[in-house]
Amino acid sequence: MINRDELFLFFSELDKQLSEKYPNIKIDIFLLGGTYFVLEELRPSSLDIDILLLDAASYRIVLEVAESVKKKYFSLLLDRGLETKYTLSDFSFDILFGVQLGEIFLPKNFSNMAKQYRRSRSSFTCIKLWTLSPYDILISKLFRNQEKDARDIALLMDSGHFRFRKKILERRMEAFQMNSYQRVLLKRNYSMFLQKFEDKLFSSLWQRFRI
Repeated sequence: MINRDELFLFFSELDKQLSEKYPNIKIDIFLLGGTYFVLEELRPSSLDIDILLLDAASYRIVLEVAESVKKKYFSLLLDRGLETKYTLSDFSFDILFGVQLGEIFLPKNFSNMAKQYRRSRSSFTCIKLWTLSPYDILISKLFRNQEKDARDIALLMDSGHFRFRKKILERRMEAFQMNSYQRVLLKRNYSMFLQKFEDKLFSSLWQRFRI
C-alpha cells in the first residue's frame, strides 16, 4: 500500500528523471483513483498509482521513464527504511491519456474544472499535479457504481472535504458524453444516490455558507 509520503517520493523521482532526460519539458499530470483519494487525504493509502495525461506526446515521454522510475522508487524506499509489503512486480503505475477517457468515464473538458494541486512538497521542475473536479470524480463513481465505487462515494460525501451543490452536479452530468443506455444507467444510479445522500447536497450558495 502506498501512502501520501511515498506518493510524493514517487512523483519526485518521476520529475527528477524527466528533468534529466527532457530538461525543458512541462507535463500536466491529473490524479486518478486511489492516488487522488490519498493526496486529497481521503484515504491513508492506495494499492497503485493512477494518472491521466492530456496527449499522446506526454504519454510517450512518461512511459519512456516509467520502469526506471519504479525501480528507483523501490530502491529509495529500502534506502530510507520504509516498510513495503509488496514487490516491484506487484506495483502498478497506470498511465492513461485523453483518448482513453471512455474507459474511466470522464468528460472531454475534464481539465477545465481541474485544480492545480498546491500542497507542501508538490512543487516540481517538469511536472505539475492536478486534481480533477470532485464533481467529475463523483459522477464517474456513480456511473460505475461497483462496491469499491460505493465506498468512494461515501468518502466524498461524508468526509467534509467537499460541499456539493445539487444543481451543479446535475448540470455537470450533462457534460458527460453518453449513449442512451449509459444515460439510463447513470439516471438510475443517481436516483439511488439521492435516496442516501440528498440531505448532504446543497441547493444554493446561501444554504452552503449558512451551515
